[in-house]
Amino acid sequence: MTPLLNSVAWSVISDFVQHSPRWAFTLIVGLPLLILALTEILTRLRRSGHPLCKSLGQVRNLVLPAAGLWIFLSQVVGLPDDNILVRLCQTTVWLTGLIALLRLINDAFFESDVVDATWRANVPSLFRDLVRVFLAAVGAAIIYSQVWGQSLEGAVAALGVTSIVIGLALQEPLSNIVSGVMLMFERPIKLSDWVSVDGTTGKVVEINWRSVHIATPTTGVRIIPNSQLYKGSFNNLSRPTRIRTELVELGFSYNDPPNKVKEMLYRILSETPGVLDDPAPAVRTVNYADFAIIYRVIFSVASSEQLPVVRDDFMSRIWYAIRRDGISIPFPTQTEIQVLQSEVDKAAATDPVVLLSQFNLFKTLGEPPRDEQLEAGLKVRDFGAGETVVAEGQRIEGLHVVVRGEAHLTVKDARGLPLEVARVGRGEFFGEGSVLAELPSEVTVQAASDLQLVVANPSAMYRLIGRSPALSRQLGHVMESRRKAAFSARRVGIR
Repeated sequence: MTPLLNSVAWSVISDFVQHSPRWAFTLIVGLPLLILALTEILTRLRRSGHPLCKSLGQVRNLVLPAAGLWIFLSQVVGLPDDNILVRLCQTTVWLTGLIALLRLINDAFFESDVVDATWRANVPSLFRDLVRVFLAAVGAAIIYSQVWGQSLEGAVAALGVTSIVIGLALQEPLSNIVSGVMLMFERPIKLSDWVSVDGTTGKVVEINWRSVHIATPTTGVRIIPNSQLYKGSFNNLSRPTRIRTELVELGFSYNDPPNKVKEMLYRILSETPGVLDDPAPAVRTVNYADFAIIYRVIFSVASSEQLPVVRDDFMSRIWYAIRRDGISIPFPTQTEIQVLQSEVDKAAATDPVVLLSQFNLFKTLGEPPRDEQLEAGLKVRDFGAGETVVAEGQRIEGLHVVVRGEAHLTVKDARGLPLEVARVGRGEFFGEGSVLAELPSEVTVQAASDLQLVVANPSAMYRLIGRSPALSRQLGHVMESRRKAAFSARRVGIR
């Protein structure tokens, strides 16, 4: 039986080779070689994690076997083109080829593992869907007309009637689809843009057939139909650049000179992280209201994502700055003067002598007789977390005693990087060496938390030393230890 089958097989193959040498070569030699070549290519691509692995795998596993079966049935077996098996094989070849093509286009042009890094990551999903629908329609038309031999005219006519019926029934969804297509071609927005629509401000995270999805800072997502967005108006906050400019209006007392207020606001802007130098921030006097002079502060940040954090930091720093500079924000209220015990306690809580006398080094300050000259040289200053109290190389105004909070002292090492040399807390002090030597500060002092200080000017500092011998000894010990720490820190990075 086996010799008979072998004889028949060789007879069929011989006839096939003699009558169709081109197809014989394709089926016997070309197809296996192509599969082997694709296998080798896929092995190399998988090692590098190339995105085309899946699409080429579909070509090898689906398209080529289906094509081989089609050639076998039509050329080896000799079935006619209108045979149902041949047509099914042809349909399978076209369908698997179309699927592989869609996958190839998707992997090559649309998919990106790096978010927001390439143009592929920013292609709207609506455009991808349009490309897929177009290719699927072309493939279906080819299969319908070429494989099954049907006329497209009748199908187009039937499709036209059906489209009219569907269009009348789905006017609103189709309106959104058409509006989405128009938005895609006009491109007034794109993925990752920040927009403001009907009071909603957020980031565009998706553009699809029906709607645009906007993620708001409150972690919610607002879904706006394409037709509403296309017909209405909106602001694109990411055009022409992603830089976002903010306007803040503030009111300060008529007792505070405008130039003093502006100097304070400019200083806060220069110290707030995230505020851009270009375009430069500006402060304008814009109005004299009933209870206050109104100032408009204009500053810019790199992107809309940074704005809430930078604005919060800027507004928080204002409170500490006006406390330090003696500037007030008035309120439109009537004032009734009433001396209450709570007000007396509040005044005592801001008296520098009372604040200092709670520490052992300064207990004698609260004892009679009171030193009016010393008290005149003391003042209370408040700083917010992250604010710089004094910068390295800056002239320091006196001895700083920590009443509440914590600060860290840093110097720059040989590489120019900040390195912490000390951390001071409640009852500790800094600034002693610079005041005694009348030199700029050797360290940068930054508030690690909300910080309240009592500052003694040089005259008051010497009077403090005279009233507290223990303070004199403590100053000498602290100066020596911090000088050694600063010297060692500056040598870090030297080879």
